[in-house]
Amino acid sequence: MAEGVGWKTAELQIETLVPGVLLVLAANAASGNYFSTMVGRLVPADGFIRGVLFVAAAYAAGVLGAIACRAVLDLLSERGVRAWVFSRYAHADPRKLLRDRRTADTRFRTDYWHERKVRSRRKDVAFWNAAYRSALRTTSRSVEVERRRSQGQVLRNLALPFGIWAFVAFPNTLGWQTVGAVSALILFVAFVVPYAYAEYVNFAEAYDLSN
Repeated sequence: MAEGVGWKTAELQIETLVPGVLLVLAANAASGNYFSTMVGRLVPADGFIRGVLFVAAAYAAGVLGAIACRAVLDLLSERGVRAWVFSRYAHADPRKLLRDRRTADTRFRTDYWHERKVRSRRKDVAFWNAAYRSALRTTSRSVEVERRRSQGQVLRNLALPFGIWAFVAFPNTLGWQTVGAVSALILFVAFVVPYAYAEYVNFAEAYDLSN
């Protein structure tokens, strides 16, 4: 148990810190190295102190970035992208899966109708959302599924730093900045597709191998 908790804590730090480091570097590049200049002026020229400050800033940026990415990408995935990906890659008959989930998970029926009422009136979207959560709840391979979910969360959390880097890649002129902003937004939103596929991998691990 302690080993599992320790692994999960380490995974949480990695999926927060790595995107945070990229966010800090991207924000510094987007500001014309303003942040690094201010640190040079205000912080003593001590490598350890600056290193601690950088890690702290990266972790804080990673937490905020993770919240933003989850708020946007999870919403987009649940509104239809997840159903689109699952319906194309899942090796399960939806009718058989529906019967199986109703039998194996007493919460599935309630969750499904809640999806139909609150999130989407489309049956396929509501079904795949409910089936995904049901598979995660009832899997017998929870440790492996959690590891795969962590990989998907790292991918999701990289959307914002990659979007900022797309903006930074364009020249610092008004016209190109507009192009860069549009490109950054498109790249950020496009991350929902590989993220939804990562969710499908979680689903396949949780459902297919637990039966």
